[in-house]
Amino acid sequence: MFEQRVNSDVLTVSTVNSQDQVTQKPLRDSVKQ
Repeated sequence: MFEQRVNSDVLTVSTVNSQDQVTQKPLRDSVKQ
């Protein structure tokens, strides 16, 4: 919940995570970098 407030990008990642956990992994890596 806190992460969602940090940035819209995180919110999008959370949504993608719900749809595809596998896609969330690489997506999070990109956001981290």
